[in-house]
Amino acid sequence: MAISKNLKVFQYQDIEVQFNAKSFDDLSKEYKQKKKVTLGSIEADIAKEVKVSEEAVRNWRFGKNGPSELEMIKGIAKVLELSNWTILLEKYDGGKTMAAITDREKDALKRVYDSIIDFLYEFIDSDGFEIVMYDVEHQIRSEFTEAMYDDIADKVRNIHRTLNKEYFDLGKHEVYNELNEYITTYIYDMFDGKFTFKDGKTVVVKSEISVDEEYESALVALNQIIEKYV
Repeated sequence: MAISKNLKVFQYQDIEVQFNAKSFDDLSKEYKQKKKVTLGSIEADIAKEVKVSEEAVRNWRFGKNGPSELEMIKGIAKVLELSNWTILLEKYDGGKTMAAITDREKDALKRVYDSIIDFLYEFIDSDGFEIVMYDVEHQIRSEFTEAMYDDIADKVRNIHRTLNKEYFDLGKHEVYNELNEYITTYIYDMFDGKFTFKDGKTVVVKSEISVDEEYESALVALNQIIEKYV
C-alpha cells in the first residue's frame, strides 16, 4: 500500500502524529471478518459517523489521504469498536516513513532485486564487460559483434521487464518508481557508457570512474532503496 506523503500532521499529547492508513485498513478487514459484513458497509457507516463521503473513507483506507480532524479518527474508532482510538495514529517523522509492504510485495521486490544483482555481478566479473569486449574485438564478423552487444542489451531490458512484470504488486507503491528511476540512472548508464560501435566493431568506452567504483556505487544505491522498505 502506497501511503500519501500529504497526510495531515496532528499535535497529540505534545507529539506530532499522523493517521495510520495501514492500521485502518487492517482493522477494517478484521472488523469485516468479525461482524461478517462488507468493507463497503463499513465505509458507509464511517462516512455517516464522521460526515464525509464513502469515497473519502475509501481513500483513507487506501492511504491516498487521511482525515482532516482528530475527531474524525475517533469516529472511525467508534464504528470499528476500538477501545483505544490512538491505534489509528502513528508518530510523524518528518515524512521519512515509507509505507510498509506485504509479504507478497516483498517477494515481488526480491525478484526485481535478484535480476539487478545478477547484472551487477556480471558487470564486475567481466571488469565492466571488457572481457566480453576483448573476445568480441577478435572476431572478424561484425554480425557476431552486434549479437554480443544485443546480448548485453537484452540483459538490461530483462531487468526492466522483471520490474514491469511486478507492476501488479508494486505498481502503486513508491518503491516501484524508485526502482524504475534506479534502472534508468544506474543500469542503463553502466551499459551505454561501456559500449559503442566503431568501424563495424564494438569497442569499449573508457570511463573516468573505475569499474569497482561504478559497481559499488550502483550496489549501495540499490540497497539504500531496499532498506527503506524491508
